[in-house]
Amino acid sequence: MRAIILIISAVMILKTVTSTSKWVAPSYCGGLECPRFDILQQLNANIEIREYEDSNWVTVEMKGDKEQSRKTSFWSLFNYISGKNSKKEKIEMSAPVLMKYSAKTPFNSEESFGSMSFFLGYKFQEGGVAPEPTQNGVSINKLPSKKYGVISYSGYSNEKDQLDNLVKLGTYLSSQGIKYVNDYYFYAGYDAPYKFWNRHNEMWVELI
Repeated sequence: MRAIILIISAVMILKTVTSTSKWVAPSYCGGLECPRFDILQQLNANIEIREYEDSNWVTVEMKGDKEQSRKTSFWSLFNYISGKNSKKEKIEMSAPVLMKYSAKTPFNSEESFGSMSFFLGYKFQEGGVAPEPTQNGVSINKLPSKKYGVISYSGYSNEKDQLDNLVKLGTYLSSQGIKYVNDYYFYAGYDAPYKFWNRHNEMWVELI
């Protein structure tokens, strides 16, 4: 009888530990809150298949001159988390800064070529409601659970680095018979400009 009680107690403890265990963000998140994901396959040293949970982000569209739009979009999002929102609530910075790019070239400066997003922390992922943006063009959006092919690379990243790594990723996935969406792609940057070493960048493509 005592043995049965001990077994039941052990099972209950195991369930409690499992249910309360927390996802541990990778070191390249730099101690910031990051969207949760599982690594389904490590294809080579730099390429993996991930599955992300549903996640909430604050987002702004990018239009016109790419460089200027990226700067303007970043500061619009930074102002939002700094308190320029309906509750005047300050929200901790997170990682990554995620940019979604259209694979087609816009015909004019009013046409969006992509979007920039900040991940909203865990407080706003499971039941918590993020404050509404008060700036034009800024919105709260949900990124639904998806599988992505991801390639990681280091250093300061520029547009050429992004496209070179995107081609490497697409070529490798195709060689493995893995199908992906080619209408758009993502760049994820994890580091502040003043971090000089061990920088981490990623290109994502959504898998079919």
